Amino acid sequence: MVSVVSPVNYRILRAILTSKTPFTQHEIAAASGASAPQTSRVVRWLTQNSGITKTSGGRYQVRGPASILTSLFPYQRSMKDAETAVVDVRGNVPQITEFLVSEGGILCLESALSEYSEYYRPSRICAYHISPGRILSSLSSRAGGIVPVHLFLPDIPLEGDVEMGRRTSRYRTLVDLVCDGNAYAAKDLFEQLWGIVLD
Repeated sequence: MVSVVSPVNYRILRAILTSKTPFTQHEIAAASGASAPQTSRVVRWLTQNSGITKTSGGRYQVRGPASILTSLFPYQRSMKDAETAVVDVRGNVPQITEFLVSEGGILCLESALSEYSEYYRPSRICAYHISPGRILSSLSSRAGGIVPVHLFLPDIPLEGDVEMGRRTSRYRTLVDLVCDGNAYAAKDLFEQLWGIVLD
């Protein structure tokens, strides 16, 4: 079993699952910054478990990125373990969202999804922050409202997974939603990343 929460393995899997064309191990190692032996271990494991196949040209191709994602990640990672605080805040969602971003928060889960989807509107605000205690102090003057703010400490480094300095990438947002038991909400992301339409 490959640990998907290992930062190196996570980067390898991200490079594999976001590759739009068949790839070599060397290309994945270069894209992920991983060593050749570590890349080989992950590729071999995925091949043995039918996640990827080797083509006649010696390259590898992902068989089902969505099934790899949904079968690997939720069994090794839960967003509940990364959650550090929940506080009900006064104000409206857009206002609080921008405040969190201005304080160094990175929108995740439904908050990031809402920035990629025309239709999805979250009932809570979710953000990663490397110093959740500092954000909690900043939010204390706004406490006592009805907007729930969920703060998470990055359990897997966010490097390479942040867009516009404010939200997790489509891929990381999808990983997080899967690990939060909310994969169905991310149907727009499945389509945007891989052209998979969920009914």
